[in-house]
Amino acid sequence: MLVGLLAALSPKAQDFEVDGIYYSIHTDNKTVSVISGPNKYRGYITIPNTVVYEGKTYTVSVIGHGAFSGCDDLTSVIMGDSIISIEFSAFSSSRNLRAVTIGKSVRTIGEFAFYYCLSLTEIVIPDNVTSIGNSICSYCTSMTSATIGDGATSIGYEAFCNCRNLKEITIGKNVAYIGGYAFDNCTGLTKVNIKDLTAWCLIDFDDNATANPLCYAHHLFLNGQEIKDLIIPKTISEIRDLTFNGGSGFTSVDLGKVTSIGYASFAACTGLETIKFGKSLITIGNDAFSSCTGLKSLTFPSSLAEIGYYAFEDCDSLTSVRCLSFLPPELHEGTTFSEICYRNATLTVPKKAISNYTTGWCEWRAFRHIVESEFYDCDVNYDGEVNIADINMIVEAILSGWSDDIYDVNCDGEINIADINEIVNMMLII
Repeated sequence: MLVGLLAALSPKAQDFEVDGIYYSIHTDNKTVSVISGPNKYRGYITIPNTVVYEGKTYTVSVIGHGAFSGCDDLTSVIMGDSIISIEFSAFSSSRNLRAVTIGKSVRTIGEFAFYYCLSLTEIVIPDNVTSIGNSICSYCTSMTSATIGDGATSIGYEAFCNCRNLKEITIGKNVAYIGGYAFDNCTGLTKVNIKDLTAWCLIDFDDNATANPLCYAHHLFLNGQEIKDLIIPKTISEIRDLTFNGGSGFTSVDLGKVTSIGYASFAACTGLETIKFGKSLITIGNDAFSSCTGLKSLTFPSSLAEIGYYAFEDCDSLTSVRCLSFLPPELHEGTTFSEICYRNATLTVPKKAISNYTTGWCEWRAFRHIVESEFYDCDVNYDGEVNIADINMIVEAILSGWSDDIYDVNCDGEINIADINEIVNMMLII
């Protein structure tokens, strides 16, 4: 009698198996998780949206913690669209898993979910996923392509670390943070796809160069087209740290309304030949353009107040540096430019300002060749002359409705005939 009573009081078993898949019933008594079982999963697995057990239908909503972990004979998994969560280490170390179809309703993917899946060739994370855990695909050494959907706001620490055959990554337009070392040792990367340049400019790369896939890929594609002439959107006032680091595919950059340029934001952009700084620029951060070996000339606007340490280190092709400010922007201990640049480039400064750039306290004195010029504001195309070419540029700006500060010669906030008159007057003087 006692045995019978205890049996009657015992809770109902929560785990069961149907068609070779093991489940655990949730406390709501309506949904279940897929879990590991006494036998490892093998071959091709399709996870249904619902499962019937003892006459009751349950919705399959979760791939549980470690459910398929270490299943070396598992080759393919297709999830139903009822799945909303993939938990910690769900598929980790399933070394022969080649393909996974993630359900469209999945919202979160836990840490180490596909860690060390050595045979996995591709992953497509659907738009409903908002959270991607740390090391989600670390050491997936056969992976060649990864797509992050538009729902994701963050990509975790070491998310794709050591995916050395990963060639192409697509970043969703709502990603705002990528954790440190997310793409560390992804040496096979050649292409980063984005849908929104403004969104890309706002990503926080966790102060870590290999959080940015451009570090290895070098080429940034917007809606399928490679960006070579990079035009920063007018709504962006700050270029964040490391944003375009390693982007050697860029040949020019127009910084528009940018007021500050962050640490190493364009470092190692070796294909960069021209930089157009706007009249709003105030600071250039440490290492901002270091190792931009293709740069030959620079013109700094009169608004510029400070240039950081090593900002143009190893830019050894520079032959011309022009400063529009009568008062020199602050440099740091002669480290802003390389010794080769200080020796070979000509620094051109405003008329009657040369003494400001050569005093004992001024770091600009490190330049061996410093000369004066008075053509700055009217020299719209920065070719060292004020002539009809500059007028043509103003006319084109007026006809095209361009609003760049560079065309506002008289600095009255408008681009019109008054700017042309300013150039004509300068031409008459000289």
